[in-house]
Amino acid sequence: MLIIFDSDKNEYMLHRADRRNPEAGALPQPINANLTRQMLVLPSTYAIVYNREMKGWKRWDKNFYIYDVEKGERLHEDPGAAHALVTLFDAEALVTVPVNYHNKVIGRTYLTSQKSLDFDHSDADFLLQLFKQVMPLLDNIRLVDRLASDAAEEERRRIAGNIHDSVIQPYLGLQLGLTGVRERLSSSIADPDRSKQEIIETVAGAVSRIEHLIEMTNMGVAELRRYISGLKDEGEPVESLPTSVRRFAAKFTRATGIDVQIIAEGKIIINDRLAAEAFQIIAEGLSNVRRHTQARRALIKMSCLNDQLILSIENDNAGGAAIKPFILRSIAGHVEALGGRMRIEGLDDVATAVIIEIPL
Repeated sequence: MLIIFDSDKNEYMLHRADRRNPEAGALPQPINANLTRQMLVLPSTYAIVYNREMKGWKRWDKNFYIYDVEKGERLHEDPGAAHALVTLFDAEALVTVPVNYHNKVIGRTYLTSQKSLDFDHSDADFLLQLFKQVMPLLDNIRLVDRLASDAAEEERRRIAGNIHDSVIQPYLGLQLGLTGVRERLSSSIADPDRSKQEIIETVAGAVSRIEHLIEMTNMGVAELRRYISGLKDEGEPVESLPTSVRRFAAKFTRATGIDVQIIAEGKIIINDRLAAEAFQIIAEGLSNVRRHTQARRALIKMSCLNDQLILSIENDNAGGAAIKPFILRSIAGHVEALGGRMRIEGLDDVATAVIIEIPL
């Protein structure tokens, strides 16, 4: 079980899986305040391993292994609240560790077993190392996924607005025009005092109005065709990357406090596929700045020069912590897959720049 704070929903969520249904852990469930308090009752820095003794009563410190992950030492003290957790989960064996991210405890994970002596302190160490490696990756995936969801929602709103303007509005006008023609003809035919000449004039006027409505319909059909053609051609080169990166940077700044500036030198006209790849590289680069440096500022530069897309991800060296080359292996692999190359440059000992060149 994993209880973790969801910053988007501003509440704790519970992930639960077992051997019979491991996929269930992917579906978070809301958790009430009372159960949240019970599952987070331990001090936030404690990792605990419990195994129920099978033969007779033994001292509590033979059943519990308590480890302070912040101090890096085993504690020999009464486990206190841990007894309540054993009762809560009705477990023969249990291991629990805090889940940390950005030097902040955001939840706790539990493994339980109905077999005694199933766990030892190495299991707690493994879980701590696992979350240390996995949490940044999950956070980055969640951030990019949220941005993709926002982009999809914005695209839906754009399409809805275009359909309203290009399709619905003209047909509402057509409906009103036809209604007017019908009323004029109906009133003319129903009036016994109307002369034949007056009826002919009314019909001629109606025909003229109908011709105008047909012309308006043709214009609407042509506009709709242009719109559909535009949707089909969205894979063609467009200047979408700077806009997407600026939106991402604004959210990144709000979430991390790192000030991100965007400079697009000239027009960045690339197809959607390359824009998506470049966006992923930039997002991963900013994630590395956040995770591995003390930087308070970052600068993203984009340009198209000599048939190449050139990206530069710069960060100040606050605290003297520059990005280490080995940290950028995943970005380097991504760039190489696109036929590009990457290099790291120091800028007067006050900043570090990752330069990426991708052929167009």
